[in-house]
Amino acid sequence: MKVFVGLLKMIFLVVWSMLTIIGSMLLTYITFDRSIAIDCGRKIWAPVLLWVFGVKLDVKGLEKISKNDTFILMSNHSSYLDIPILFAIMPFNLYFVAKKELGKVPFLGFYLRRVEMILIDRENTSAAKKSMDEAGESIRGGKTVVIFPEGTSKGGATIGSFKKGGFHLAQAARVPILPVRITGTNEIWPNPTKPKINKGVVQVVIGDPIDPVLETKEDISKAAIETKELIEELN
Repeated sequence: MKVFVGLLKMIFLVVWSMLTIIGSMLLTYITFDRSIAIDCGRKIWAPVLLWVFGVKLDVKGLEKISKNDTFILMSNHSSYLDIPILFAIMPFNLYFVAKKELGKVPFLGFYLRRVEMILIDRENTSAAKKSMDEAGESIRGGKTVVIFPEGTSKGGATIGSFKKGGFHLAQAARVPILPVRITGTNEIWPNPTKPKINKGVVQVVIGDPIDPVLETKEDISKAAIETKELIEELN
């Protein structure tokens, strides 16, 4: 019975996500406001999804940020649920960095461009640097971007080593890094390919914004290590 309920939840995730994307895209044309698509994700898609999945949130540190702030948000990543959780609790819209190639994928690419996600060209060094500079300018213009420095979710409670790409972006953007630790999502949905989904409490701890010096490669390597350690210590 539990597996059957889990399967229904996974089906709901797909259907609800598609309906929300289509509805929010239509609203961008009706209102002439592209940010409303992200608003829908934060205020409608994520809260409903978490309710259906039986996720309760215990959030600490929200008083450290306001809706007018701009950050590069860096968080550990152990489950697909991390994304709707961040959407649901943050007082500002969140954007993601994606490979420029995804902008050519039917439907998905149109959505990414329409909501003005940040697309990075990684094909060659000069193009990547130009894309990074453009992304940094976009962030300085008010977009808070989510980075999972571990890369793809690997599951488990242990935080993996941090890749440096997000810190290169922080160097280009010149905005503070917001460290966040999420605990408990892996216990709720241990394996995204299997319909074993449990109800539970997820703790989210928001740390103090940091503004590291990122001038050299050595600065970036040091920041990656120190930010990982800082997130590990959040409780």
